[in-house]
Amino acid sequence: MQHERCSDPTQEQPSSRTVLYIEDNDANIRLVQRVFSRRPDLELISATEGLLGIKMARARQPAVALLDLDLPDITGAVVLKCLRADPLTKAIPVIVVSGDADYRQIQRFLETGAVAYLTEPLDVHNLLDKVDELIQDQSPRSGR
Repeated sequence: MQHERCSDPTQEQPSSRTVLYIEDNDANIRLVQRVFSRRPDLELISATEGLLGIKMARARQPAVALLDLDLPDITGAVVLKCLRADPLTKAIPVIVVSGDADYRQIQRFLETGAVAYLTEPLDVHNLLDKVDELIQDQSPRSGR
């Protein structure tokens, strides 16, 4: 695990309506894209690798990040750890999205910085409700 690769000085202005989806499964990405296509007020961006997701989080400052745990380069646990350790990304709420519904794993991720843990198959209404709640909670941070 190369934690020194977690940081990159590139950064854009925060986007209070952007959701970053860090996921390598094309079918899951397409599903979430279809869900978000019904929400033109939200912009969905995706990264298919963990390190790319970290870089995009730093650069784009999304309102919310959705995080898969099984990524091809580093694990979701490492991504979450990097996001929480970085001053530029530590305030970005992270929702873990996983097929693993083990109670101990869910608790571990919630204790290490995830704001929610959603299991697959995704409950689309629950996902959108959680994203909306988190975006609403950030209104003062985004300046809007």
